[in-house]
Amino acid sequence: MKEKFIPGIIELNDDEYGDYYAGYISNIQQGSLLEILNSDMKDWESLFTGITDQEGLRAYAPGKWTVKEMILHCIDTERIFCTRALMIARGESKNIPGYDHEAYVNHSNANDRTLESLKLELFNQRTSTQTLFDTFSDSDLKKDGIANDNKVSVRAIAYIIPGHCKHHLKVLREKYELEF
Repeated sequence: MKEKFIPGIIELNDDEYGDYYAGYISNIQQGSLLEILNSDMKDWESLFTGITDQEGLRAYAPGKWTVKEMILHCIDTERIFCTRALMIARGESKNIPGYDHEAYVNHSNANDRTLESLKLELFNQRTSTQTLFDTFSDSDLKKDGIANDNKVSVRAIAYIIPGHCKHHLKVLREKYELEF
């Protein structure tokens, strides 16, 4: 297998993704595929180092997700985006449906888990994500499709995954007032 994680900027064009994804993509600087897919990992490591299991059960307001639920939401979303990337790379031409993130969180059992188990799952998922993207050829990375009624390319998904996480890490800092 050819190693994709070599230096070389992965540049996106504005026509590779719908407006819906622009906020997530704007959280990520251009770089190599490895740099992009690792751009949020230091923040995750800092979060897990500085928080207790009890703090992981805190929500910033009634009806809002707990820290643990937000972490598991990021893991679930990464898995879903990896599936979308795979489907598009393999030539799926139909609209890939969205998902109800509230329902996923409500059925996640995240609050019954330890932060250590969530950390392990998140880091293992990211390794799996990197392995998947390493299998894509340059032409695969440029393929695009429709997911949740929004245009998106495989390489845009490489930005969306950590960009989505950075969005939620920012929420954890600002609304939950966590320092990491």
